[in-house]
Amino acid sequence: MHYAYINAALHKAGVKPSQLARKLDVPRSNVSGVIHGKAKSRRIAKAIADVTGLSINELWPDVYPARSPKSSKRSRARKAA
Repeated sequence: MHYAYINAALHKAGVKPSQLARKLDVPRSNVSGVIHGKAKSRRIAKAIADVTGLSINELWPDVYPARSPKSSKRSRARKAA
């Protein structure tokens, strides 16, 4: 997702990136870097996702792709039979 949409989602949630940085005890530049896709931090990305109500893979699909459900040993055994 384009950084402007992420900033808009934060704005809609009533949270400024600087507030999020203070809450996470990280520099504002780290939060900005994650928003702009120039830095990678699952912790910061998760916090942004939690605040906006969007998933990490919606916000950064190239960085955190949606995981396919893992098949269980039981279902793998059935497929092998």
